[in-house]
Amino acid sequence: MAYYISNPTATIPCIKPNNKFSTIGELYDLLNSIGWNEMTVYLKVQWDPALKCSGQCNSTALLVKEYFGGEIINYPNPNGGAVKKGHCFNRINGVDIDLTSDQFTPQLTGYSGLTKKANFGMQQFSCERAAYILKLKLGL
Repeated sequence: MAYYISNPTATIPCIKPNNKFSTIGELYDLLNSIGWNEMTVYLKVQWDPALKCSGQCNSTALLVKEYFGGEIINYPNPNGGAVKKGHCFNRINGVDIDLTSDQFTPQLTGYSGLTKKANFGMQQFSCERAAYILKLKLGL
């Protein structure tokens, strides 16, 4: 497993039946093998074929919410740099899940202390478009 989950023994049921995955782990494997691509990355400069999850948090969080429920939480300025770029992850039944956590070195901490729901604002359409492309790539 190459993603963050605050409670690895938690059972997170898929709420939208499909014939491709039934668990968060299966969704991650699909995203990593055939989903994440240069058309679904938030900023094109973030695309890295060696680290496919880089820049994919927005579309991935929308997809996880659609198929597993919960809410999307904002992780403000995860790199601590001068340029404040936000990151988002999912919280489902109190369990924090970040399928794109591998893009950060060192690994992010402090997920549980974050409560602000993500707001994509002016980027909502492009994030939804990228999530739709992910669904097409996954055959959903």
